[in-house]
Amino acid sequence: MTQDHHRLVADLPPPMLVSRVQAGEAAAEEELVRRFRPGLLAVLRARTRDPEAAHELANDTLLAVLAAIRDGKVREPERLAGFVHGVARNVLAGHFRRRASQPPTVPIEDVDVAAPVDDPERDRREMVRQALDALGAEDREVLELSLGLGLQPVEIARRLGLTPDAVRMRKMRATRRAADVLKEWLRSPPQERLP
Repeated sequence: MTQDHHRLVADLPPPMLVSRVQAGEAAAEEELVRRFRPGLLAVLRARTRDPEAAHELANDTLLAVLAAIRDGKVREPERLAGFVHGVARNVLAGHFRRRASQPPTVPIEDVDVAAPVDDPERDRREMVRQALDALGAEDREVLELSLGLGLQPVEIARRLGLTPDAVRMRKMRATRRAADVLKEWLRSPPQERLP
């Protein structure tokens, strides 16, 4: 690719860049990566505090964006930057869900069998249990599907036979109720927190 051709691709507005990526033009794909990779790396480094993970997540994001463009899934090419950052948010959320689902590893020599009974992790689990117990079964299910499994309102609505708007309302109501319970729990003396 000549320097002039590279310059022409670099000056393309987002809709034309999307069109050329859809057409399979390698220079357009390279330009998309060149245009968005630095910003993605900065955001992902700040969010993960892990340069290696940020590089991997930026690559995953750019690959997903290129695949979406090739499949014609970018409905508003003029808002390409917003689409890229939306994909990055989803990739990052998946990263954090995977990390949260992995049990922490503690070397056996670091385990103190004489440690005091005061266990912050147990306290956190109890706090979450109380917050979930305060919710109705339907609201709890919406939260578990949304926060636990990372499903979108449309997917949850399909599973529960609701509308996406009803799912959003239940999630908002459940989140507020759980927050109220957590605030009350944190205000109570530690000896009153045990089940």
